[in-house]
Amino acid sequence: MPLESSADASTAQGWSSLGGDAHRLHRALTEGKVPQAMLLVGEPKVTRFASTWVANYLLCTGGEDEPCGRCEGCLQFRAGSHPNFHEVPLDGNAVKTRDIENLQGFLQMRSHGRGPLVYIVPSLDLATPVAANRLLKTLEDPISNMVAILTAHNARQVLPTILSRSQIYRLQSGEPYSASGADNVDGIHNEEIESGAESDEFAALSVRVIQWAQTLLNLAAPPLVLANQFDKFETLPSGEGPLDILIAWLTDLLHYGVEEESHLRFRSFHESLEQQSKLTSCEQLAKLIQIALATKVRKGSHVVGLLNAEQMCIRMRRVQSGLHSGGSPFQAGG
Repeated sequence: MPLESSADASTAQGWSSLGGDAHRLHRALTEGKVPQAMLLVGEPKVTRFASTWVANYLLCTGGEDEPCGRCEGCLQFRAGSHPNFHEVPLDGNAVKTRDIENLQGFLQMRSHGRGPLVYIVPSLDLATPVAANRLLKTLEDPISNMVAILTAHNARQVLPTILSRSQIYRLQSGEPYSASGADNVDGIHNEEIESGAESDEFAALSVRVIQWAQTLLNLAAPPLVLANQFDKFETLPSGEGPLDILIAWLTDLLHYGVEEESHLRFRSFHESLEQQSKLTSCEQLAKLIQIALATKVRKGSHVVGLLNAEQMCIRMRRVQSGLHSGGSPFQAGG
């Protein structure tokens, strides 16, 4: 069945009318920094258009800044017959368990195909609990070439575990993109974290960085793999970025380890603080913080992002490996 909005989705005019995070999302697409799971938040009409446009863009083989509308991928997409695309239908305005089961069957069947595998799950905030949990399992073990495009009107109605695995983009209609204030924020605002007033995007990015730190401290992945993951984390419109969050988190681990919990910024992540503080030492944390700060300075000097992340992860790996070769957590001189 032909997609209703695919004709409009192949034009740049429609996309340029979007506001909110539309510019940030477009930049991620054109720079090749496509998250494996993205959540588009906004009015259903807006997210319907945007999700279709993004899917078309990812499956287009002839465009640069927008779907070309002429290549085989675009023609198949417009006709609703692209073999690498699946859209979960809304059954009575809610995503049901069988819809996710059908999606999982599609992914298993196409997992060894060529090119990106793209799917849309609309109105995730209205999904049944069982359907949402089934989708979570798919997101937890993604296929390498898969891109999940999720939409919601109210992000707070989406499972927090799905939020933590998704890059969130808030979209609006009829407002030009504005990055005002993006250069005025240096670091993380304590009051936002402590009061619970932080944005969904900030909360989701924080969870992802904290999970990344767990992998780093466990020595569970090579430095270049960690660097590639870190480079894909995006700076938020407010200016807060993964380096700011990482520095704040490592500082919290240091305070937690010496029982200075009154200074914690991420005190709501008590379980992660407890777990990760056992994986490192005061001396190692101090070194890791210095490495992260130096990385931030190099970023300000316009060092290439991935190269900067690789240097950071290699240096951090050396520090943390020193602990695992004989150090003892939270002992001076460990």
